[in-house]
Amino acid sequence: MVTGATALAQALGISERVIGLTMLALGTSLPELASSLIAATRRHTELVLGGIIGSNIFNILAILGLTALVQPLPVDVQSAQGDILVMIGFAAAALLLMWRTARLGKLGGLVLLAAYGAYTYTLF
Repeated sequence: MVTGATALAQALGISERVIGLTMLALGTSLPELASSLIAATRRHTELVLGGIIGSNIFNILAILGLTALVQPLPVDVQSAQGDILVMIGFAAAALLLMWRTARLGKLGGLVLLAAYGAYTYTLF
């Protein structure tokens, strides 16, 4: 899925940054999404949050670190700084949405999903 979607997006002239933030992120997150949906339907919310947080930490530190060991990665510092700030903002927004009830409901999930859609739309 990732290979085909990436090739199609490149043929359509979509930037690599947008491809990475959308299709590649979705393709690599499908296992976490599937296990999170199953855990959520069984009301095991601790597994959902643990899987998401653990996956993100592992991807940032281990995968990025191992990749950089094999081949140095060129980084557009300005884009990376902006993306990091957005990532911190999304984490803060998720915490704020869960602050009073210690849960993220459908409305909160919709807000986060819509904000992500708006962010990626601005990159086109």
